[in-house]
Amino acid sequence: ALELVFLVERQLQAEKEAQEVLDQQYTEAITKADELYASEDYANALVAYQTAANIKPEETRPAEQISAINQTLDAIAVQEALDQQYAETITGAEE
Repeated sequence: ALELVFLVERQLQAEKEAQEVLDQQYTEAITKADELYASEDYANALVAYQTAANIKPEETRPAEQISAINQTLDAIAVQEALDQQYAETITGAEE
């Protein structure tokens, strides 16, 4: 019976240590993602948030940030298309 208690305690300790490793990896991924997002490096921030989401799928913050980045990237693409259309209109008017 004592051996069983020892084995259970050892298993619980191993699970705790594994969770601590996951927590550290998640924290590092979120910190990196936040830094990239703050510097407007959206493509790499997206990858870092996806990494964080893979480490802890139950966390909602990475998914929220991924959604926000995708909206930002969509808005940038729309603006770039409008800018291109405007440039082509101006060039056509000058000819």
